[in-house]
Amino acid sequence: MFTPSPEYPSVGNTTQLRFSIQDLKTGSHIKNVTATVTVIDNLTANIDTSVSKGSTRNFTIFKNIAASNGNLSVNYRFLQAGKAHQIIIRVNSNNTQFKALASFNVIVLRSHQ
Repeated sequence: MFTPSPEYPSVGNTTQLRFSIQDLKTGSHIKNVTATVTVIDNLTANIDTSVSKGSTRNFTIFKNIAASNGNLSVNYRFLQAGKAHQIIIRVNSNNTQFKALASFNVIVLRSHQ
């Protein structure tokens, strides 16, 4: 499960990206996992091999985040509004063969100045 806090992030403010790793059959937390979280800004940018003026292709990677109780979070500051941002999480279990990959989209609001 993924929950940004605040629920509707705005440009320039820190957002906590919270994840709860759960077994889909039982609903219980999967413990002792590590995760890599990637935030890709501006999904509508031109991502071919050439770089167009005005397009940005920024991403941030948080590696080896431990979640002994199945919950983890990272803080992120979105710098672009009005575009879809993609959050990708890869989860690996420390003591079993469990691996998972999930993707979430976040729309970032303009700040209220």
